[in-house]
Amino acid sequence: MTETQPTDGGRTETQRGAARVEVELTDCPAADARAVLGLLARAFPGEEAGSAPDTHCAEGSDRPQVWTATLDAADGRSGEGDGRQPPAQQLDLTGPVTAELRGAPAAVQRVRTALSCCCHTDDLGHASGDQEVEVRLLLTH
Repeated sequence: MTETQPTDGGRTETQRGAARVEVELTDCPAADARAVLGLLARAFPGEEAGSAPDTHCAEGSDRPQVWTATLDAADGRSGEGDGRQPPAQQLDLTGPVTAELRGAPAAVQRVRTALSCCCHTDDLGHASGDQEVEVRLLLTH
């Protein structure tokens, strides 16, 4: 496999792909989804975090059922100060939020750590593949 030219802070496309985490939020109101995704966008600033999250509606409904975003969770990009501390602000959630995180194990762990610093997280399950993991969490206040 040929390595591509660096595009972001000296990282190659391959390295950026290894840091990418897909986030899906369900079973929550829009305000809670915006709070969680806003916190993650601040914790992992990057070109993808600044874009509006996608929403997906159930057939026949105008109420979003799933909010999705893709984060660049590269090492050293998670927060304030030295770039390695997750944000210390608490999330003010109105109820539980189900979050699914998918990506490389180290990148998913960084996103999970950022969430656990801001709210209570219960592990609802996980699946591991060859180079990717999927983690399902329940976020509560």
